[in-house]
Amino acid sequence: MSIKDQLETPAPDKIVNGTFTLNRIFRLETPPAAPVSPVNIGGIREITAGPLKPQINRQVFPENCYGPADLGCLYHYAGTIRIESGCAGSFMSSLLGCNWSTAGYSAMALSFPDFPLAVLESVCRREDNETHLFSKVYQDIMLRNFNFGSVPGEEIVEIPFYSRHSAFLLCAGTETVLDKFTGDGETTEFTLSAAPLNLLDPNSFSAGDWDFDNLVYVKIKQLNALSGTRQRDGVSVNGSTLLFDNPPPVDSQVSVLYARLTG
Repeated sequence: MSIKDQLETPAPDKIVNGTFTLNRIFRLETPPAAPVSPVNIGGIREITAGPLKPQINRQVFPENCYGPADLGCLYHYAGTIRIESGCAGSFMSSLLGCNWSTAGYSAMALSFPDFPLAVLESVCRREDNETHLFSKVYQDIMLRNFNFGSVPGEEIVEIPFYSRHSAFLLCAGTETVLDKFTGDGETTEFTLSAAPLNLLDPNSFSAGDWDFDNLVYVKIKQLNALSGTRQRDGVSVNGSTLLFDNPPPVDSQVSVLYARLTG
């Protein structure tokens, strides 16, 4: 090894052209299904995302306490989806799950709730639109309120988003899976649509995001809750069977995000 070492030109299969990227979303507020079908999104020009970074520590002030109790460090990152203006409305209606049309709701507000809406997956491919190189997965994204106007020439809308959970890369030959089930207060075993792959070395730093080596997350959403709660323990996987130590409550929704071999 020397400071005079020369590097070879990157092989063609290492050069990614975003033109051939497939962008799709998995809506979190969908009826239970295993798996949940993704929605393909056209017109995306670019997705930019900043680094995952710590926010201020969350603190509470319990009674009979001389000072605040620190509940730990929160993380987040912010990003932007640049999309053709003619595709922006259909993208947002897909995220929100609304029928944006004269047959449904003809108007759509540009303000959004502060809870996760979807998992966004960018599948990077070769020029043949089939050979998979890798995928970028933005889990549990939320939209920021925004506005847009008209500009001369080709119009692009910038949609700001953020997440409190780290994005990650999937290797070639794998894809994202979201399975959803309904709890009945008794069932502790659920059959996944595929056997989850090993994902992340549990010894690697992940900002406290990863609790399982073969699942991105398991969430339980209580009836009438706005969003689900990530389960930190009491969950395991045996092949394609998801096992709970205690059954999810009646009418709760169980969401499982993981990766499988590409079918």
